[in-house]
Amino acid sequence: MNREKLYYHDNHLTTFTATVFECRREEDGRYAIGLDRTAFYPEGGGQPSDVGFINDIPVLHVAKGEEYPVHYTESPLEPGSDVVCKVDWEHRFDYMQQHTGQHVLSGVFMKEGEWATLSVHQGEEYTSIEIDTAEISELELYQVEREANRIITENLPVETFWVDESELDQYPLRRPPKVSGTIRLVRIGDGADCVACGGVHTSTTGDIGLIIYLGQEKIRGRVRTLWKIGERAFRQIRQDREILGDLGVKYAVPSSELPARLESVDREIFEKEGEIRQLKEELLKGSLISLKNQIDESGILTAVVSTGDKKFLQNAAQALLEEEKCHFFVLVNELDGDLQWIIGAGEEGSFDFGRARNDILPLINGKGGGRGPIWQGKGEGPAVEAFLTALRKSYGE
Repeated sequence: MNREKLYYHDNHLTTFTATVFECRREEDGRYAIGLDRTAFYPEGGGQPSDVGFINDIPVLHVAKGEEYPVHYTESPLEPGSDVVCKVDWEHRFDYMQQHTGQHVLSGVFMKEGEWATLSVHQGEEYTSIEIDTAEISELELYQVEREANRIITENLPVETFWVDESELDQYPLRRPPKVSGTIRLVRIGDGADCVACGGVHTSTTGDIGLIIYLGQEKIRGRVRTLWKIGERAFRQIRQDREILGDLGVKYAVPSSELPARLESVDREIFEKEGEIRQLKEELLKGSLISLKNQIDESGILTAVVSTGDKKFLQNAAQALLEEEKCHFFVLVNELDGDLQWIIGAGEEGSFDFGRARNDILPLINGKGGGRGPIWQGKGEGPAVEAFLTALRKSYGE
C-alpha cells in the first residue's frame, strides 16, 4: 500500500482525507494510527511534529516510524475507515518559520565566520543553534542577525527537490548529507543555504518575517545561540514595547531616557539603603542600651522584643556576650504569633542546654539548638513568659 507523504508535495495543505490501515494501543495508553496518506509532518531534524485532528480526535504527536509516519491519539480509530484530517496551520507555519529561519542563520554563520552548525533545537519559546566555536562576540552575532534579515527582505525562493547522491557535487552543500541514495535538498536563493533536509519550509525567505538575536550561552566548550524567529520575533517586539511603555509611564520619561533614569533610581536606592543601615545600627545601639539596663543583679537578662529584623537577635547576642556584667540571657522576638529565640551564656555563667531543652522547648512548640555559648531557634504560641521563667530556673539549678 502506498504511504503518501503529502507534506512533501504541498506544505500548505492542511485538510485532507485518508484511510486508516492500522490502530494499535501503546503501553502508555495512547493509540498509534497509520494512515495511507498524510499531511502531518513527523518530528525530525530538530523540528517538532505537526498536531491537529483526525475526524474530531486530537493528534498529539507524529513520529517518523520505521516504515511510515505514526500518528498518536488518545482514542482509537477503526482500521479501514475513511477519515478527514486537519493540520493545525498556526502550529505548522510557526515551525516552518523556525526551520527556514534556522537554515538562513546556519548559512550566514558559515559564510560570516565558517561557524558550522552542530545542533538545532526548535522549542516552544525560541530556536537555539549550537555552533562550532568556543567564542563569538555580541558584535559578530548582531552582524549575523543583520545579514539574516537582509536575506529575508530579498524574499528569496526556498526550493526543495530530490537528487541522487551521485549528483551532490553539483550543489554547494553547507555540509555533507547524513543519508545516501536519493536525497532531498533544500536550497535558498542562489547560495544563502543549500543542504540535505527532510523538513517543511516556507516558500520564500520573506515568509520568515523577522529574526531577532536573544543571547548566547556556553555548552560543552561551544556556543549555543538563541533566536526569536517569525511571528515570535514580532511578539517579542510588542512585548518589549509594552514593557518599555509601562516603565516610561512609571518613571515619567520617554523610553530612550529609561537607562539614565533607572541608573539614577539605582543610585537613589543605594543611598537609601545606606541610610536604612545607619538607622538600624542606631536602633540596635538604642535597643542594646535598653536591654543592658534590664540585666539584673545576678547578671541575668530575659526580654521580649518585637522587630521585623531577623538579624537583630544575633547582633544583640554578640553584644551581650561582650558585656561583663551579663552572665546569662534569653531574648525572644515575638512577631505575628511566631517566635524567634536566642540563649547566651557568658564566661562566668554555665548552662546545660542539652539537659534543659526537653523541659523548655515544648512550652513554645520550639525547635532549635546550637553550641555554646549561643543557642537559637524558633517557636510559636502564647507561653513566652513561661518559657522565660523556665529558662531562668534551669540556669539557676
